[in-house]
Amino acid sequence: MAVTIGGDLRVRGDAPSGEGWRIGVADPDDHTRELAQLRVLDGRVATSSIRRRRWWHDGASVHHLLDPDTGKPAATGVVQSTVVAGTGVWAEIWSKAIVVRGIAVVHPVLEQLGLAAMSVCADGTTHCTTTWGPYRTLHSEVNG
Repeated sequence: MAVTIGGDLRVRGDAPSGEGWRIGVADPDDHTRELAQLRVLDGRVATSSIRRRRWWHDGASVHHLLDPDTGKPAATGVVQSTVVAGTGVWAEIWSKAIVVRGIAVVHPVLEQLGLAAMSVCADGTTHCTTTWGPYRTLHSEVNG
């Protein structure tokens, strides 16, 4: 069974392939293209991005994920992050935390917790936790 709501997904049970549910991660700049594919047997996946919910305020393009220290849109250079976790709440919290606090701060914490993440920066680079590896499918374009 697979259930998706926006950027959040819950999978459980037998997938049609028998090798886990294959989940595409959209490119933050071109949602018709998959940046990567992952395979999840039982878990939750959440993606947070600053590329969709944007608007203009005082002549600047802003987004919905705010830095709690400044009250302004987060500016860490991360434009999208996907997290695999045991619960949807944790997947959602951590995917947003990466965008708000940055890869250098959050990825090491996720690795200690055994959670997996893939983050995309504004310059197009992609960064994965070492715990991401088991979820990648063989034809994934993401290195790391």
